[in-house]
Amino acid sequence: MRAALHATVALALTGGLCVAPATTPVASAAAPAADPIQTAVWTASSYENIFTDALPTAASPRTLSLAAARNEYEAGQILIRKDRKFTVSGVDFGSLTAGTHVLSPTTMKYQFVDYTHLNHNSVFGGNQAVDLVTRPAPGDFPDGLSNDTTRTIAANSTQPIWIKAYVPKGATPGRYAGTATIRTDQGNSAVAISVDVKNVTIPDAQKSTFTTSLWTLAAGPLSWDEGAGDTIELFYGEKRYSPKWWQLMQSFAANTKEYRNNDLTVNVVRLLLDGGSTVGTDGKYTFNWSRFDQYIQFFLEHGAVTRLEGFWMNGYALGRPTWQTELIDRDGSGKAIRNYVNWDSSQASNWIDQFLPALKTHLTAKGWADRWWMHVSDEPNSVDVDRWQTFAAHLRKEWPDVKLSDAINDEGAAESLASNEAFLIASEFAHDPHSAFYDAQVAAGKQVWLYNANIPIGMSLNRFVDQPVYDQRLTMWYAYEHGLSGYLHWALNNWQYKIDDQDVKGDGYIVLPDKKHNTLEPTIRYESLRDGLEVRDGNHAQAGSKRQALSHRDCQPDPRKGPRSPTEGDGVQVLQRDAGFGEQVVDHREDALGMTALHFDLV
Repeated sequence: MRAALHATVALALTGGLCVAPATTPVASAAAPAADPIQTAVWTASSYENIFTDALPTAASPRTLSLAAARNEYEAGQILIRKDRKFTVSGVDFGSLTAGTHVLSPTTMKYQFVDYTHLNHNSVFGGNQAVDLVTRPAPGDFPDGLSNDTTRTIAANSTQPIWIKAYVPKGATPGRYAGTATIRTDQGNSAVAISVDVKNVTIPDAQKSTFTTSLWTLAAGPLSWDEGAGDTIELFYGEKRYSPKWWQLMQSFAANTKEYRNNDLTVNVVRLLLDGGSTVGTDGKYTFNWSRFDQYIQFFLEHGAVTRLEGFWMNGYALGRPTWQTELIDRDGSGKAIRNYVNWDSSQASNWIDQFLPALKTHLTAKGWADRWWMHVSDEPNSVDVDRWQTFAAHLRKEWPDVKLSDAINDEGAAESLASNEAFLIASEFAHDPHSAFYDAQVAAGKQVWLYNANIPIGMSLNRFVDQPVYDQRLTMWYAYEHGLSGYLHWALNNWQYKIDDQDVKGDGYIVLPDKKHNTLEPTIRYESLRDGLEVRDGNHAQAGSKRQALSHRDCQPDPRKGPRSPTEGDGVQVLQRDAGFGEQVVDHREDALGMTALHFDLV
């Protein structure tokens, strides 16, 4: 018996183009009847990048069929276009029922897909192109998910509406069916929706064995290069700790929960300064932890935090030729400021000798020491190995068991520092060609994370606006296949780096600013990341139980090749989900796009 490959979303077809009058005007004796409004409504999976010139075909699905575990989000798209300008005033959901069991309409949500204009396709360094893009630029590319509840749409333009279901933990397994009704000023359109609820519960992000770290600019600049200032103040007009700023932080926290971002970026020196920490003329520090505590406690209470990532690091700052250490210093008037000094200077040593013991004591008293990890530098190269080890030894003299780790894309540095790091954070750029080394580390009990940024490019998996949206899901499957336990990315919201100035598009635009609603606007790429994390956690949670999850080798996407089509991605998603969620799975196949053969014998 073979498991049929089928799409997670948009399974049922009714055929036809769904071109029909939405309304029938009443003819008067004095005037001829108006032309009927031509409306097209069809559906697509969440794997597809839908452009405004998309048109339905005879095979386009008319219904939306989702499959999800309990405590999981799953999305698809309803696409609508008319031959004249129109306004969508809302989308109404009825209850979804399976016999006597009901999923409330409140478990469903809609968002209009927004478009980002790209002046060119992603190309690293101006000469290393991303090979697989959804279409040539310049042009408008689907990305954001608007928080507006209404939208006016131009004539003969397709508007995707992102439809997302959340299955509560207590839902009874079964196939739930209902309807979504799109209300417009020119007639309504109804679309049948179903959600196949699996008999598996995804663990909360706080209980996941996988860590997701998206560096977040919320409490001031992280880098020595502060740009034009505080990113949140620049884009929302709110100073840190104002009432509206805290309201916005509530949105950040809710965002971390929904998208399983369970690692908190802690901007240590900035938070200490905000609390009123000082240094005297004699070099003695007085640490005030009030803002530090307030910030962390807020996200512990409202977010999904499992780890605290201490952002205090050393590196090549301010154009200086040697490593600089970030610390609290005094300006000419005696005011406490953030500054950088040579890493091997007496001033740096004085800072470390006071800061590290105080940090350890404070975190221990708060019960946070086990959650804490921190950096030495960022992306050290082979020439930095000796100073990295010297600096780490100084830190461990003050705090012997402090967890230290850095993202590294230089394989020589990665292998030289592996024994000295609490866990490894390997660039996909380095991990792919050297996977045997990292697999051996995992086999030996070492945690290994994956990260990507403005590299890799070519055919590799990444998260640029003009890449296929399903790449983020595939990245998480790649992580699962290799037994990796974390993912790191710079950055969630580096909005000061304008999209037109970026060589690779959207690297730091994983969410978008929404000043109008004082919240964040997610992107379809962020949705894809969460979907991959959910399937990873679902399979991991089932491993070793009667429901046999896919082994790490059962799904092996080559990051340079694929699978690289929405239908192939849908198929692997189903195989992943069915295997982890207790379904019968038997599939032996090879994909011409470079997918390693899948061998599932789990029945």
